[in-house]
Amino acid sequence: SKLHGYFSSVDGQRFTFTDQASTNGTRLNGELLEPRVPRLLAPGDVLTFGLQVDAVFLPPRDLATRLGKP
Repeated sequence: SKLHGYFSSVDGQRFTFTDQASTNGTRLNGELLEPRVPRLLAPGDVLTFGLQVDAVFLPPRDLATRLGKP
């Protein structure tokens, strides 16, 4: 897909992911996402893009903590 999907900030603390009717879909913790419907993400959620690309979601604050930055 040219544009598989996108992340959005709800309030700077919460984030969503929206699949843009991608060819092979997106799964959130194993559940296939409905196209064009934003889904709220939680730290540690696993997004699977297409058939085999997994990514673990970390909001900026959690990522900074993991990287040892204030």
